[in-house]
Amino acid sequence: NVAMEEEIGGAVQEMWTKGGGREGYEEIGRNEIARDPVLRLYLRSDEAEGAIRSAPQERLRDREGENEIVMDESECRTMRERGTSTTWRARDLACRLHKWHHFTAAAATDASLKKTRDGRLASFGGWEGVQPKEGDDDAQETRAQIHERIGRGIWGGALPGSWEIVDAEMYAIYSFLRTKADETET
Repeated sequence: NVAMEEEIGGAVQEMWTKGGGREGYEEIGRNEIARDPVLRLYLRSDEAEGAIRSAPQERLRDREGENEIVMDESECRTMRERGTSTTWRARDLACRLHKWHHFTAAAATDASLKKTRDGRLASFGGWEGVQPKEGDDDAQETRAQIHERIGRGIWGGALPGSWEIVDAEMYAIYSFLRTKADETET
């Protein structure tokens, strides 16, 4: 549908070109993006992606504040090489689906299986995007406040090492759906 493509493409493209570069790092403070469950998945942080290394006390932490969030070197390299184009393509498709279905929640899920000398380590995680600012949309934020909003969108945990990667991937999806179902029951 050409009309829908023009409407979505123009509106979404405009949201990502007001603050600066094509990568979208400058848009992290835009609360109108962060309030949308789909659009906020695509807000990017140069610190989270490893382009900037923070001092230990300023590093990103998950929503519980217990785990430090760090991309390993191969992930950082992938983001440098393909992050912008991949983000734009994924955002375009997600926004088209969002326009049609009006999602009220969204997440990107992932899992990991690493082999170590002591066995295998399995884990799962999810990204619900940079969470909205609390209070005044136009208020200036400190780096710590931005990090806190990023961290509130990240969750995950360890799984039994006997699990296969597909089990861990499915558990990440299940975890997100279970959380959203629990929220609607309360």
